[in-house]
Amino acid sequence: MASRRSSRSDRRSCSIPYVIISISVVILLMVYFSETRTRSLKRMVQKPILHNLRNGHGGLSLNHLALSMSLGDKNLRQIDSESGNITVQPYATTTTPSAALGLKYPIWWAAPFSSTSGYGAEAVSYITGLWMYDLIREEDLWLTQSGGAANALNMPDQVSNLLYKLNYRQQKKVLSRQALKRCPVIVCHSFPDFWLTPSESKYPEAPGSPCPTPEMLKMGKVYKVGRTMFETDGLQDHLVNHIKQFDEVWVPTEFNRDTFSSAGISKDKIYVLPESINLDDFDPNRLQPLRISGLKGTQVAVGNEGGEEPNFVFLSVFKWEGRKGWELLLKAFLEEFKASEKVELHIVTHPFMERVYSWKDKVREGIQKRCNLDPGLQDFDKMPRILITSSFIPDDTFPKLYKGADAWVLPTRGEGWGRPQMEAMAMELPVISTNWSGLTAFLNEQTGYPIAVDKLVEAKPDGPSFFAYFTGTKWAEPSVTHLRKLMRQVVDNRAEGKAKGKAARQYLKDHFSPEAVAKTLHKLILDVQDRAAANGL
Repeated sequence: MASRRSSRSDRRSCSIPYVIISISVVILLMVYFSETRTRSLKRMVQKPILHNLRNGHGGLSLNHLALSMSLGDKNLRQIDSESGNITVQPYATTTTPSAALGLKYPIWWAAPFSSTSGYGAEAVSYITGLWMYDLIREEDLWLTQSGGAANALNMPDQVSNLLYKLNYRQQKKVLSRQALKRCPVIVCHSFPDFWLTPSESKYPEAPGSPCPTPEMLKMGKVYKVGRTMFETDGLQDHLVNHIKQFDEVWVPTEFNRDTFSSAGISKDKIYVLPESINLDDFDPNRLQPLRISGLKGTQVAVGNEGGEEPNFVFLSVFKWEGRKGWELLLKAFLEEFKASEKVELHIVTHPFMERVYSWKDKVREGIQKRCNLDPGLQDFDKMPRILITSSFIPDDTFPKLYKGADAWVLPTRGEGWGRPQMEAMAMELPVISTNWSGLTAFLNEQTGYPIAVDKLVEAKPDGPSFFAYFTGTKWAEPSVTHLRKLMRQVVDNRAEGKAKGKAARQYLKDHFSPEAVAKTLHKLILDVQDRAAANGL
C-alpha cells in the first residue's frame, strides 16, 4: 500500500532504492511478451489510417487521423484541419465524462507505449479510448515509456504525435506549477518484474525499469496501480512481492482475479479491466479471403505437396512454445482426419527463443518425438496436409487469413487473454480453444467450442533454463479426445459453426468494443480517485 506517513517531510522523502534488473533478463522479458501478435499495436492504429490515406483522405490532419483510429467519428473529438483546435460533439451516454469534471489526482500511466509488444498495444488502446471518447482531460493524463525499449519504429506519425503530446516531459512544459504539484495515481502497465519494490537497491540503465520511476517518486505520496496478467494458476513468490507493494492491480479477467488471489494478493485490491477489439478492422463482410498457401515462404510440412483444393481449412496462430499445446494440435488433427477428406491445418507461427531453419523439418521432428502416433499413421506423405509459415505478414493481411479459413483452433495450456482467438471470433469463425484461463472471458458454448480440460499439470515450459517464470505453477492439459470430437463437429456441421461465429462477433460487439472498454476504464479511474483519497493521497 502507499505510505500513510503523517509527516509532510517524510512524504516528500522518496529514498526508496531502485531495482536491480540485469540487461539479459530485461531483454528476455521484452522478447517473451512480444507474442505472435506483437504486430497488434500497428494493426490497431495503422491499418485504419492507411485505409483512410488509400481512399483519398490524405488531407486530414495528423491529429484527426490519430483520434479517429479504428473507432469512427461518432461522438469523438474533432480537429480543425487548419487551426488544429479541438471541438467536442455531445457525449451521448449516461456516463459523466471526466473531461467535464477534471481529476483531483492525475493519471500517470507508465507502459511500453512505443514498444512492439502486447502490453504496448493494450496500453495504446486504453489511452486512445479515453482520449477519443472525451473521457479525460489532457492535463489529467501523463504518459511515460516504461516496461520496454521504444522500438516501434513503424508506429504511425499520428499515434506518435498523440503519445508525444501526452508524455510527461511535454506536459511539464505546458501545465501550471499547481497542476504539476498534484499527487498522481501511477499506473505501471507491464510485467511485475519491472515494478519497483522497496527491498531492491540499484538498477542499471535498463530500458523501462523500474516503475514507479525515480521522477514519479519525487512527487512524494503516490497511489500505485499495476496492470498485468499471467497464464497459469498462480504466481511465483517474487512476482507476488512486486504486486503486493502496489495499492491495487488491474487484470484482464476474473480468471486472473482468482489466480492472483490464490497466490496471496488480497482480492479486494484486484480489479478487472478487459481488452477491446475494433470490429471495423475485423469485418468479414468487407474482406476478401486469403490462405497461407498464397503467401511466400509457406511450406507443406506433411501431406501431398501438390494436393487438391481443400474442402475445409483449420487455421491456427501461435508462438511455437509448449504453452500453446502445438503437439496436442498436431496429434488431434493427424489422428482424426485422413488425407482423402481434404481437410487441412494451416499454421502461422514464429519460434520461441530458438532459430528454425526449416519449419517442415521442425514439424516432422515434433510429430515423431511428441505426438506418439500409431505406426499406421506415421507416413508423412500420406498424412492430411499441414501448411506452415513464419514469414512476415502485413497487419492488414491477418483478417484476410481468418476470412480464408473455415475454423480456428488451438489447444493452448493457458492464456492471459487470447488475442488471436478474439480476432478469429470477430471474423465470425467457429473457434475451438481451451476452456480455461483468460479465454473464458469470451469463449463459451454459445460463442464457440471450448475444449474440455483433462486436468491441471505442472507447467513445464520449453526454452532456456533461466526462463523459469512458470516454475511451481500449473496449467491446463486439454483433452485430445474432446479436441478431436470438436474438430470433427465443425467439419461435419458447418451451419452450426457459422451460427456460433455470428454469435461470437455479436458478443464481442456488446462487451468488448473500444467504446465499451473505454467506459469501463473511465469508471475504474473515477473509482480510483475515491480509493486514493481514502488512502490519504
